[in-house]
Amino acid sequence: MKSRIPLSLLALCLFACADSEEAENTVAGIWLVQIPGVIADTTCDTTISHNFINAVTPQEDEVEDSPWAITFTEEVSDQLAFFQIELLGEDEAILIAGDEVWPGVPSGDSWTFTWVDFENSDETRSYEELYDYTDASDESLSSTITFTQTDNSASGQVSTSSSNSETWTETDSWDPKLVPVFNSEIPSSLYLQDADGFSIVNDAFEDDCTEENCQLAVSSTCNSATSFTARRTDFDDADAYDYLEGVGQGVD
Repeated sequence: MKSRIPLSLLALCLFACADSEEAENTVAGIWLVQIPGVIADTTCDTTISHNFINAVTPQEDEVEDSPWAITFTEEVSDQLAFFQIELLGEDEAILIAGDEVWPGVPSGDSWTFTWVDFENSDETRSYEELYDYTDASDESLSSTITFTQTDNSASGQVSTSSSNSETWTETDSWDPKLVPVFNSEIPSSLYLQDADGFSIVNDAFEDDCTEENCQLAVSSTCNSATSFTARRTDFDDADAYDYLEGVGQGVD
């Protein structure tokens, strides 16, 4: 006699197999992420611009010959973390890691999750029409997670890009007897020097710049990236979402 599978078990199998196949084809779920113990590659670049007369930016001192030989090595352990991804639509998803959230969109065979934090400020002080000073600052930090899924495994990269810029503008010449400002407020002495190596300042009694207002701008950018691998877990999504009440970008 041929053995027969009860219809109830067959239906259960079809339902479970369909769920399993659907789970493998969707990026949604809770992923265990492993980040190799490699020091992230970070590159930084700083730019200084100004309109001070006969001013230069100091060069890094050359390393003098020394009998000392110094070697430094560093090793770090791998890191484990959980990524939780939830689809919000066909072309929209969110990725939750720790207490932060990244919105994402599909990009070819991958998903790209990005968030940009920024803070801009502008301070201006004027004394009648005799003196003006402005300090404008812009800061931003962009973080991006690329996530490429293959069935129940995935790979990707976490990259960050930070940008900081500050621009100072100040009246070139003024009379301290009429304006209660006795020293320049532009921090030019920290960034500029003359040909003899002496610090440059905006003197109230001298024409130190090529225009009516002296200006100094300093900007820096840094970029870093770290790769990771991930595998899908079987954690229950409903239970995992219990802790998400206070999660969100910009939430203290």
